[in-house]
Amino acid sequence: MGGRANIERLLNPRKIAFIGGRDLSIPIEAARTIGYEGEIWVVNPKYPEIGGVPTVASIADLPATPDAAYLAVRAELTVELVAELRASGCAGAVCFAAGFAESGRTDLQDQLREAAGEMAVVGPNCYGVLNYLDRTALWADFHGGKPVDRGAAIISQSGNLSLILSMADRALPLSHLISNGNQAVLEASDFIDVLVDDPRVSAIGLYVEELRDIPKFWRAAVRALRNGKPIIALKSGVSEIGSQMTLHHTGSSAGVDAFYQAMFDRLGVVRVRSIPEMLESLKMFCTSGALPGNRLGVLTCSGADSAMAADCASELGFELPPLSPTQQANFQEYIADFVNLTNPFDFNTQIWGKPELEVRCFEDMLRDEQYDVVALIHDFPAPQYSDLSNWESIGNSFVEARRNIGKPSVMISNFGKTVPEKMAERLVENGVTPLGSIRDGLAAVRHAAWYGMHRARLLEADDLEEPIKADAG
Repeated sequence: MGGRANIERLLNPRKIAFIGGRDLSIPIEAARTIGYEGEIWVVNPKYPEIGGVPTVASIADLPATPDAAYLAVRAELTVELVAELRASGCAGAVCFAAGFAESGRTDLQDQLREAAGEMAVVGPNCYGVLNYLDRTALWADFHGGKPVDRGAAIISQSGNLSLILSMADRALPLSHLISNGNQAVLEASDFIDVLVDDPRVSAIGLYVEELRDIPKFWRAAVRALRNGKPIIALKSGVSEIGSQMTLHHTGSSAGVDAFYQAMFDRLGVVRVRSIPEMLESLKMFCTSGALPGNRLGVLTCSGADSAMAADCASELGFELPPLSPTQQANFQEYIADFVNLTNPFDFNTQIWGKPELEVRCFEDMLRDEQYDVVALIHDFPAPQYSDLSNWESIGNSFVEARRNIGKPSVMISNFGKTVPEKMAERLVENGVTPLGSIRDGLAAVRHAAWYGMHRARLLEADDLEEPIKADAG
């Protein structure tokens, strides 16, 4: 379903037809907000204009064939209009309406699939598509985010989750956000197959309830692995109750969790257990990329942070090489005698506000070849409580040290996202990944290490082209 060229036109349309009632003013504004500069047409037989755009009475009255359409009409009429759009040569459509398989109307969803033919149809029961790279939107509601030159794509079966993800303040550059709902025509696999060829897409995140066509997903995931585009997947419906919920949510049957896990492991798909872990992992791949190994160096200015980081690193399977004799000798020249020379290394606050010592300390940690990646645990207080200059000095010094040495580096905020927006932007611009919480942050680093360590081996296996043999029932 859905030819590749049609998907590409859907993702970057130059002519969009919005079809529905007065509420179309919201998706029209969503397109304007993202910076869309193409043609906007509105089909409505009742009102002379909607959202400031003059209307036409029918699809036949449009001035030309649209590249894509946004449909906000009842379910039965959605099927009729998709068939008409297909006959007109329209490449694709977003179908906002609910009332299909998720409510028991599998027959109506089958009719939609038949009406679509080779059209690239998203949904039904979805929010649509945001393309931050090309500044296009076929989207049901207001949205957050901003245009970028490069970033991560997220594909989600949940509309509300997609909406919130567009507004998540995580310093994560988004290339695309696709809410595909019931997946009557296009599945996540169809989008993956197109997105992996876009050099501006660094990684792909999935919130998935069901993968109906396993061979198709397998082929798309193999292409992603070959192209070095990590897929980070959050698979819901693991428990019995969760499986029942996914059936009512989007008409999906969750399947056997062990089967999905085995397939993900074989294809190099990174599996995560929460949305924060997925977002932090995507951010890690976008900024730092895959890592050559899992040898971790940790910098803190707190004994508690050092202990918690050590516990979490051990749980996640990191190696924590002790400080080398050279490092110990260097630190002894300017770090207080009472500081323990260990990894994690609590450098204490005595060097705060002294940029030359801060940079030197961070360079001495980053320079050692026994670490594949170095993490700085560093929180910022709320600005109303303190002058941030000392905290900003630490951040700026870490950026300078990373720029001088070039080693993969991350800054982890122990309490979630406390890094000010401008500091987060500076970190990303200089190749330092800002991560939220020790657990989610180090999990993201570990995923980048796992992918970097195993990708070549997975690509060399003899059975890569053969979908996994397993009983999913």
